[in-house]
Amino acid sequence: DATHPFRVYSWKSETDVAATAISYDAAIGRLGDMISVYGSANDNSLKIFAGVASKNMFVKFTTADNGATFTPEVITLPSGDFGTLPNVAETKDGLYYIKSYGRPLFRMDPTTLVMDTVSSAIVGTGASKIKYFAANNKEYLMAYYPDLPGAGGNEKFAVVDITKGPRLAEVAYVSPSIGKVSNLNGAGSVDVKLLADDKFIGYILGTNNGVAAFSNDQDYVVASLDTLFYGDTPVLHANPYGAGFIVGTNGYGDIGKYQRFDFKAGDELFGFKYYFAYKEIVNDPDTLHLVVKTVAEDGMPCELIASIVTTTDVLDTTMMGNVFFLDAPILVEGSVFIGFEWSASADDQFALFADANGEGEKANRAWERFSDGSYNDFGTVLNPNYSWGVDVDLWIAAYYKKALPTGVNDLAGEALPTTYALKQNYPNPFNPSTIIELAVPENADVEIVIFNLLGQKVAEVFKGKIIAGNHRFLFDAKGLSSGIYFYHVKANHFKAVKKMTLMK
Repeated sequence: DATHPFRVYSWKSETDVAATAISYDAAIGRLGDMISVYGSANDNSLKIFAGVASKNMFVKFTTADNGATFTPEVITLPSGDFGTLPNVAETKDGLYYIKSYGRPLFRMDPTTLVMDTVSSAIVGTGASKIKYFAANNKEYLMAYYPDLPGAGGNEKFAVVDITKGPRLAEVAYVSPSIGKVSNLNGAGSVDVKLLADDKFIGYILGTNNGVAAFSNDQDYVVASLDTLFYGDTPVLHANPYGAGFIVGTNGYGDIGKYQRFDFKAGDELFGFKYYFAYKEIVNDPDTLHLVVKTVAEDGMPCELIASIVTTTDVLDTTMMGNVFFLDAPILVEGSVFIGFEWSASADDQFALFADANGEGEKANRAWERFSDGSYNDFGTVLNPNYSWGVDVDLWIAAYYKKALPTGVNDLAGEALPTTYALKQNYPNPFNPSTIIELAVPENADVEIVIFNLLGQKVAEVFKGKIIAGNHRFLFDAKGLSSGIYFYHVKANHFKAVKKMTLMK
């Protein structure tokens, strides 16, 4: 009602006063039991859907001025009420999927008002919240299952492939349960982060059972990855020369901190974890760039390999750490720097843990950057005005997979394949190394050869016998120029060709 309208609030930072972005009352019923949010205010793609409790309608809010104001549109469904928790997902084609606890999953065409139903064997009536996403020319819905009966073991999410429509929908992934404590109100939600190809990380929030993340790519499960970490004793080092911290913002023009990681050539870097010790937000949150950089001949950070953008307000300072995954793994050629950078105008205060002085093993792995573009390591006096003269490592951990041998690598522990299969190389495009995966259901004589666009043989990846199983081969194209290449595989009677792109 007018006294209690449906409201959406916005904050510029954790310390900002809430601003009312939407205040809506059309006397059509209660809104907001469950909402769905898609897009971004930055490009005016932001859409907010709010179902009307126990009625056959929902309201769609859109913006044309980057979230300053919103325009409501009431959309009426052709039949029935949709319970107290109706929520909506809009596909890239403008179709609507509607779900509420206790009811089937519907799809509606807003132009014809025709509704189709997804079988309850695919998406059960016990699901409530849904989330739409598209990846690799496929369309998916995440469906959240709260554990309303309190039976335990049922609070989870499912990912359903809806590419072919409701009648041909298929379950693609089901997460483990996140807990056994009853969630009688069904309060919870799901979200997704897309990875390469059709891989993803799914996030689930369930009342009384907490927050969890699951992936259909085992490589993005931290427990399955190797960890490289040099830290010993977490210390928050104060700046002895002014405001700030040795590892964080200071008053002398520093704009970046880095830790060198001594990988082996061919290791795959998937992500990293930062252990921040302190933060104080001043005005709006500042932007941080989490970076991976090459190591120059003189030992300092050099060229940018990858970057992830975040903001200071999300930094965890409880020793739980902040985990970030790259969109695609990076094949490294040896040592790289992992760190974080900010602009010279940043006014937030933040700091990373570092080791106690003397625990850096005299390896000079910790470096920093200044606003004039110069670099300095923490222990060697490259710049006497700035050097700390301390022997520390920064509290950053790297998640990676150890290098494969140049030849064949058997993926032990996986089920034996039933057919021959050549997978697309990854990463692709690549620079300069990539991995080729081959499945053989029997022992085989295998040859893997690389050709250029002219049909000329430019490299031989492998030639020899392998046993039945799933195998990975590392191809290093260091001596080749950028362009399109083809990898030809022969394994007994099986032949296959795929295209790859080298981009230096």
